[in-house]
Amino acid sequence: MLLMTMTASTTMMAADWAVFGLKGKVKSVTYYNWSCPYMWPYQTEVKKISFNRAGNAIAPQGVKIVRNKKGIIKNIKYYFSDFEDWFDQEIIFDADGRVIRVCSAGIDGSGCDELYYDEDGRVSQSITNSCVEGEDITIITTYTYSSFDAKGNWTKRTCQTTSSYASGAFPTETTTKTESRKIIYYK
Repeated sequence: MLLMTMTASTTMMAADWAVFGLKGKVKSVTYYNWSCPYMWPYQTEVKKISFNRAGNAIAPQGVKIVRNKKGIIKNIKYYFSDFEDWFDQEIIFDADGRVIRVCSAGIDGSGCDELYYDEDGRVSQSITNSCVEGEDITIITTYTYSSFDAKGNWTKRTCQTTSSYASGAFPTETTTKTESRKIIYYK
């Protein structure tokens, strides 16, 4: 019984849908309002991620997916044409196959997002600690979900974000925005 449970869990983790917080056999997801958790590609407000029938994400031009030996995404690399170089987002999972940390490196800084989940398995909070151009920044985002599709995937959520600078050189700022996504499923 334990072996079967572990095998099923490993099989479920191999599909990339979980990396994007998706349930079901998703064909594509389009994120609006900067809501995509990854650079796909860099600096676009609307990002569409397509998946093959096995659940593997299909990388567009300017994106590379690096997988571990089990086929699970461990890094998403994106090309930043302004600097003619590749940057990355390392993805770390917990024992349940949920993304718990995303660490990014760029030309002028780096940082890690720590993800926390609610009892329904949705990201409830993200805490980002980063250093940009020598300035340490902590960004705390709390998510409230307001709309779901028939499969239970969120389609609309509100994000309240507070940014604080360690040096105090900039005032603490809190903003609220609405994020949305459209999901298409395989039949």
